[in-house]
Amino acid sequence: MAIPTPIKSIRLKCLDCVCGSPKEVELCPVTGCPLYLYRFGKRPTTPRKRSFIKSDEGIAPIFLGNGNEDG
Repeated sequence: MAIPTPIKSIRLKCLDCVCGSPKEVELCPVTGCPLYLYRFGKRPTTPRKRSFIKSDEGIAPIFLGNGNEDG
């Protein structure tokens, strides 16, 4: 078995904390936990993906979320 990256290790710890339920990781109420922002197994500082749309004013960038946004 390969050794997980530090970020993936955090995800595994979060899953362990909530008895293996990915939905419970998503709903985690412990916002004071140092691992909270990393609980999805991704860096929270990763830039969002950019795409472009064409409008009457020209071409404008739109930002697509990286899955870490709240709502």
